[in-house]
Amino acid sequence: MDEIDLGEYEYIGGKLFVDQAHYENLGDNILLYIQKMMENQFGLIRINIPLEPDIGGNKSYVYISPNTDCEIVMFLVQGSGAVRPGQWARALCINDSLETGSILPQLQMCQERGWGCCVFNPNQRCDYPLGEHGHSTYVFNQVVIPRFTQMKHILAVAHSAGGFAVSSLLLNSPLAMKLLRGIAFTDSFYHVAGLDKEQLKQFYGCAVHWRCNESDLNKFVNDQQDDIEEDDLEIVDNQCVTISAGTRQHEMSTGMAQYSIYQYFDAKMKQIRDAQTSSKIEKQEINQKEEQESKGEADQTLEDEKAQIMDKDSDKPEWLERILILQTRYEQWIENNVSDNKKEEKKEESQEEKLNGENEKQKIDQGLSQCFTLGKKEYKQDKITD
Repeated sequence: MDEIDLGEYEYIGGKLFVDQAHYENLGDNILLYIQKMMENQFGLIRINIPLEPDIGGNKSYVYISPNTDCEIVMFLVQGSGAVRPGQWARALCINDSLETGSILPQLQMCQERGWGCCVFNPNQRCDYPLGEHGHSTYVFNQVVIPRFTQMKHILAVAHSAGGFAVSSLLLNSPLAMKLLRGIAFTDSFYHVAGLDKEQLKQFYGCAVHWRCNESDLNKFVNDQQDDIEEDDLEIVDNQCVTISAGTRQHEMSTGMAQYSIYQYFDAKMKQIRDAQTSSKIEKQEINQKEEQESKGEADQTLEDEKAQIMDKDSDKPEWLERILILQTRYEQWIENNVSDNKKEEKKEESQEEKLNGENEKQKIDQGLSQCFTLGKKEYKQDKITD
């Protein structure tokens, strides 16, 4: 990363700052520098929210990349505290480097891959139509969807409390859940309550948690994930695939794991491309087979092409190969062990509707019977008085 122009700041007694007020001012100026880099070097556009002019109160802002015609969009979501869009950890930006404390390296990786990007801002107080916890959903609906009109795939990096913001989005937006292809949590927390069976398969099939741990980077830290060949492999305590961030420092987790994270995202997107290509080839094979049967010919061209495309990457690291296998195993476990909430709810609703219908019919029958009885009495009385 480029050196920061300290401007009026200078080292006093060998220190970059001398007291808390000086530290806060330095932090504010470093944030301005980072956001200037986001705009000038990477072309990110600042969007003030809420968008509705009639909504008063506190305002906030997010950033989006200019390549809004892309199919893959990265969501960068920071944690809580004093950090703002562009930062993972303010203390690291001040005391360590922008390489570990800012999102600038990840913007570079997104730009190199041609991916779009939205930088969220969930921890800045703002009066939203949906309240404070509606930030991620509001930004997705009002900022992302109208602008990234070609979006087909969503990737996300969520640090610390940012995991809760992303979880809320996935719960509140079926579209976001449907388009999710990969999510990297960094020493974070998340929830899956409220997701149905298919959504759970989608989530556990693409989520990885880089958690603070004394183990080396990308070492598996969950005992249940040690042996991927075990028949009793299951999801424990709602944990997705969990590996070490290579540090015990919470604020360092994203900076330490970021290059592994994008290596993982590359593998997930390749997995999707291979699946799409394989499906296309299989359709071609069916058509070709029908033609060959009618002509009595044979051709290995498509078979060779398929074998070449689906061939495993020999240079793929073991930890990455293992993640993909575990995710597939988790999807299978959910398929075999989790009930289909939607069908169950629909069945319960259907039974309830049937019961309500029967009760209503009984009430109507009783009412008609009462009316008929009352009518007979009134008829008799009318006849007597006549």
